[in-house]
Amino acid sequence: MKLRITITGPKVHDVGYRYLLLGGAMGLRIPGFYASNRTVLEKQVVEVLIEGRESQVKAFAEFVQNNRPSNARVSDISTLEYEDDVPRRSEYTQDITALQMLKAIPTILKIEENTKRIPLRCR
Repeated sequence: MKLRITITGPKVHDVGYRYLLLGGAMGLRIPGFYASNRTVLEKQVVEVLIEGRESQVKAFAEFVQNNRPSNARVSDISTLEYEDDVPRRSEYTQDITALQMLKAIPTILKIEENTKRIPLRCR
């Protein structure tokens, strides 16, 4: 079974939504998972594609309805059947980890540079 779940609201980006959803999918051992942030008509959207056994997919849809990041503001959650391919959850996990590392590395390098400027007696 495959579903497309769309989460719309004034604040669904940059609140950890994709990680929350990934954690839910991992907990349910859903094999197919993909999540992306989009902007549609100036509204923030998180789109999730999932694929698994019917019981897994239904449990995940219930998870989405009942769980939100604390800073999220959601106005709508819609669910539709989906026909196209859904990437493997393991592929998505590797991709999102790499993207987060690309974001984190410049910050880590700045911290390292600033730490080197602190006199030794202050460390």
